[in-house]
Amino acid sequence: YCSFQADKILYNGKIFTGDSGNKWAEAVAIYDRFIIAVGDDETVMQLAGPGTEKIDVRGNLVIPGINDAHMHVMPLNINGDMLNHSSALLGPGPSLDELTAMVTQATGTQPAGSWLYVAIGNIILDNPVIDRAFLDQLAPNHPLALFYMHTLIINTTAMREVGISETEPDPFGGIYERYPGTNVFNGRMHEYAFYEFVRKISMAAPDSTLRGVYADYMENAVALGITSTQDLPIGLTHGKAFEILNGMDLKMRVRLINVPLTREEALSAPRTFRLRPFWAKLTTTGVKWFNDGTVLERNGAVIA
Repeated sequence: YCSFQADKILYNGKIFTGDSGNKWAEAVAIYDRFIIAVGDDETVMQLAGPGTEKIDVRGNLVIPGINDAHMHVMPLNINGDMLNHSSALLGPGPSLDELTAMVTQATGTQPAGSWLYVAIGNIILDNPVIDRAFLDQLAPNHPLALFYMHTLIINTTAMREVGISETEPDPFGGIYERYPGTNVFNGRMHEYAFYEFVRKISMAAPDSTLRGVYADYMENAVALGITSTQDLPIGLTHGKAFEILNGMDLKMRVRLINVPLTREEALSAPRTFRLRPFWAKLTTTGVKWFNDGTVLERNGAVIA
């Protein structure tokens, strides 16, 4: 063991070490962010000194912190209400009647102009009737967005709110579906067209809202034993996400991964963000590209 005193010792616990040859210990000693010893209470306590913080775990389980390896912390609906739970994405989702009922109820109670969001499944996704014109009838005075995986379906009000024109050209890596035989956007968008929509919504949110989203996520994550995360903020530029997180008292380690929407954006990310030790609360390494879609939406590349 080390010849200097530990900063902190957890003792009287059931400590999982992750070492297949010695899975369990009673105590663990920490110095300058690093674990320097694990073992029985008597042995590890030899590393205690006058300034060591001693924490009696009282027989409870202690495990290494959990890493949330793939997160998009910023929600799609940062500027409006979600009318159902996002778990609808994992199944068939709402039926046409259920969609109509929840949107009708919301438009009757929410002020005109309020954003409305619905998570859908394959029932709505695979129904060709559900397009911009249909959603215009359903919610003529509210921006309405239906989302599923890498696909979004919006009405005309939502289209105008974010500045998408009737004949908007397809962006880098994205697709705007068109009405047959025309160049007119039908309300369905995929991949980077969807991500551009999310970017416009999130970047318009106040900094206080963005900080609140991150703070709420970290509070809930830490309560579950998650001590580090890798965030891929589609809705924010790399610089904006760094600005928000760098100004916060982070409760966990965050690795911020750049999600550029264009090649130019990828090249313009400040290199100085990366000059941080791996144990820093905030690090910025890596770039995320979406190379194709998903098999669920039939826009992913699949080799039989």
